[in-house]
Amino acid sequence: MPGRAVPEFIADAEQMFNLFDAYRERYEFDETLLIEAPLESQLLGGPHTLVGRPDRVVRYQSKLWHVQNRTLSDRTVMPVYLAAAERDLHELAYAYLIQRHFKLHQDQYGGTLMNIVRKVSKKKLAEDPDAAFVQEFIPIAPEQVAEAIEDIIQVADDMEAIVAGRRRAVQNRDGDKGRFGNRFSPYFEVR
Repeated sequence: MPGRAVPEFIADAEQMFNLFDAYRERYEFDETLLIEAPLESQLLGGPHTLVGRPDRVVRYQSKLWHVQNRTLSDRTVMPVYLAAAERDLHELAYAYLIQRHFKLHQDQYGGTLMNIVRKVSKKKLAEDPDAAFVQEFIPIAPEQVAEAIEDIIQVADDMEAIVAGRRRAVQNRDGDKGRFGNRFSPYFEVR
């Protein structure tokens, strides 16, 4: 309903706007090296190129870090979210790109600083402004980066084979019942 969407959008925008006044960076970085700059690198000398645009790359305590800006619901379970970030394909791909771009040895890359703004109510923001913000360093292990790049190469090889007609795409049967498992996917009848 277009009539209902406008007030919801305005309320959401107002909520986010209120957060700007309460935001502060908790860490002072030695320097900012990149902001939203496109990076690319061939994947292990193969035919595929990985492309990404990290939010911000900083030097902090002699290591490079990717500052990843996110907004999340106040219902997101932060310990689970932050622990899973160590294996997040997005962050592991950025680690690969940043290390290649700056020609870093793996011990010169720290990982990701998750800079998260949580969508809290005005009341919660007034009571505890810091509750809306999470700034957490997530170390990235070199072996996780290597495994992620292998996974990306496998997916890229599979996509190339599908496009070339050498194999068919694997069906995502778990998606047949929709995101929440309570209705058919719009593509159910096509398959």
